[in-house]
Amino acid sequence: MVDLSSSQDTFGGAASGDGERKVSVLLIEDSKVPSFALSQKLNKLGYDVRTAQNGEQGIELFKAQRADAVLIDFLMPGMNGAQTAQAIRTLGGQKTRIVVYSGTDDLQSRQESLAAGANGFYGCKNKMDLDLSLMVRGTTANSGTQPEPSVS
Repeated sequence: MVDLSSSQDTFGGAASGDGERKVSVLLIEDSKVPSFALSQKLNKLGYDVRTAQNGEQGIELFKAQRADAVLIDFLMPGMNGAQTAQAIRTLGGQKTRIVVYSGTDDLQSRQESLAAGANGFYGCKNKMDLDLSLMVRGTTANSGTQPEPSVS
C-alpha cells in the first residue's frame, strides 16, 4: 500500500499542493465519463492534470508541455495505448513514467505496451478502481493484476 500522506513523490515535486512544483500527469482516455472521473481523482491527489481524448491529441499535448507521468487507455480509436506510448518515448520522453491501462487484461495488450516502452500495464474491470497514485508514483513493468508468464 502506498502512503498517500507523504508530500514528496519520486519526481521530487509535491503531490499535496504544499507550494512546491506539482507532478504533472497527462491522462489520455477516449471515454468522457472515465476521463472526467479519473482527472478529478488525480486532481484530488494533488497532481497537475491535463487530458487528451485520443493518442494523437495526447502526443500534441506532450510535445507542447512534457509531463512527469502519462496514463494511457489501451483501447482507443486511432492509435492504441502502446502506439501512443512508443510515440511519446520517441519524442524524448525517456524520463517520463508511462502507464497503459485497459478494461481487459490480456497478455497480448500487456506485452505490446511494455515492448513499446511503457513502465507498466494495469488491467482492470472498472477504471474507477485504478490505484492512480501507485500508477503515477511507483509503477514497475510487472504491475497489474495478471501475473507475468513463466518461461519454460
